[in-house]
Amino acid sequence: MLVKFAASFALASALLVGITPLSQAQPAEDLGTSPASSDSASALGFFTPASLPADIPHHSPVHAAPVIQDSAPQTTALTTNPAVEPHEIMAHYGLVQSLKGDQLSVRLLDGTARTYTVATTNHSMTFRRGSLIGFDTTGNNYITNIAPPRVRRIFEGTVIVVEEDKLGLVSATGEQLVTSLSPEKIAYMKLVPGSPLRVTQYENTWATKVCSPTGEEAATLLSKSSLKRW
Repeated sequence: MLVKFAASFALASALLVGITPLSQAQPAEDLGTSPASSDSASALGFFTPASLPADIPHHSPVHAAPVIQDSAPQTTALTTNPAVEPHEIMAHYGLVQSLKGDQLSVRLLDGTARTYTVATTNHSMTFRRGSLIGFDTTGNNYITNIAPPRVRRIFEGTVIVVEEDKLGLVSATGEQLVTSLSPEKIAYMKLVPGSPLRVTQYENTWATKVCSPTGEEAATLLSKSSLKRW
């Protein structure tokens, strides 16, 4: 099946690049999203972008009470890439969902939503809904350290092959990416050949965010996965 997928991906990529590519690599930026729907499911995936990293200002971890900013809704998925060796990694990673007082709601890598207590003093930080954050906690769900990871690179392309749990993407310049998503999550995100997709990788963490740049759905999906290159 892997050989078949690789062949299909190569053929579809050649055809798409030779005709009319639909998207291109974008400058790195924090991707916002509206709150996740209650029935959001996790999406399995991994990240192998070919686009070059952008120079994004680094935000050092601080004790913080994040402020939530609204932004255009997007379908997003958070994945992990065990092949990326972190120099420093926090205990938890997730996408910001809401903030009520000192109660911060985050959708974690396993797809569950958890609410934590954050410091209301010290330094303040601002996040948009859907922002990826790393944080450490105590045993009573109190956040002791919180920071948004630095964006390493972004790949934006078009889905050209969908076979079982495999997705093949190609950018306007011919760069290729293959990701693995569970069939249920592929269906949930309505991914078919021609669908635009954006993948963001971060510095010093396995966390990777995948989203639909069209923003047609307001859902947040999270998961873990392994990495392969075709």
